[in-house]
Amino acid sequence: MNDHYLKKLDRVTAILTQLQSKPVVRAQDLAKKFEVSIRTIYRDVKTLENAGIPIIGEAGSGYSLMEGYKLPPVMFTKEEVLSFITAEKLMQKFLHESLGQHYQSAMEKVRSVLKYSDKNLIENIEKQIDVFNYHPKTEDRIRNIIPIILESIAEKSSLPWNMKRWMGKFLPEPLR
Repeated sequence: MNDHYLKKLDRVTAILTQLQSKPVVRAQDLAKKFEVSIRTIYRDVKTLENAGIPIIGEAGSGYSLMEGYKLPPVMFTKEEVLSFITAEKLMQKFLHESLGQHYQSAMEKVRSVLKYSDKNLIENIEKQIDVFNYHPKTEDRIRNIIPIILESIAEKSSLPWNMKRWMGKFLPEPLR
């Protein structure tokens, strides 16, 4: 297969991934990201549409996928799979257990779309990776606050005043 077609296939696949991960993607941003012309992006989006991907395009706004349309990722690289394993080990070790459970659930979904060889790679390597805690264990009070902070960020709301004051004890002077 011609190198030009492989680059196009990689780019079109990456555009689909961008469309699945963001509500709206602008052609200008895609062109800059992939270092191609906007016209090339228009052709790539047309390729996706011709393949049956329901793309909605608004002039001046950008492209998005029809609500509810999702495809599993096409494939992960070996390095991405290894980074998933490492992140999973870190999540299990350092975060609140409810976040660890959510991450574990997400990882099960990721594993379900992996190639057979990558599933074997995970099985072989994850037994060999462990994260050791060289610092004193984080107080449970601090660990339990992480889900509250993340929820506050997601909801775009502020933390309760008493929590801010309590957290201030753990922040360096310039951040208080």
